[in-house]
Amino acid sequence: MPGDSVKKWLDTIKVTGDSPEWYLASGWEVARILTGAIQKAGGVDKQKVRDIVFNTTWDTFFPGGSFKFGKNGQVDNDYVMTQNTPDGNRIIIWPKDLATGTATVPIPKK
Repeated sequence: MPGDSVKKWLDTIKVTGDSPEWYLASGWEVARILTGAIQKAGGVDKQKVRDIVFNTTWDTFFPGGSFKFGKNGQVDNDYVMTQNTPDGNRIIIWPKDLATGTATVPIPKK
């Protein structure tokens, strides 16, 4: 995925020696949004930070390029579906415009 924020994240991950897994990207985005909301709020007032988090459309390097939190606290964005393959790779199977492969159902055994 292109973009300056992806490059910054990948450069940071390389320093740690970790591989760029999705769960690390999720943590990065959570920290980035929280620090952004604290900066916009001018402090850590819970209500101000919460209001900013819920009333801002956040840029992201995840599919779709941006997201907003719904009233229930969940990200209001399309899901990305992946599948692990028997050879140890992972493919994106949804959304179709980002797919790197097609789903294999049922999942084959090694």
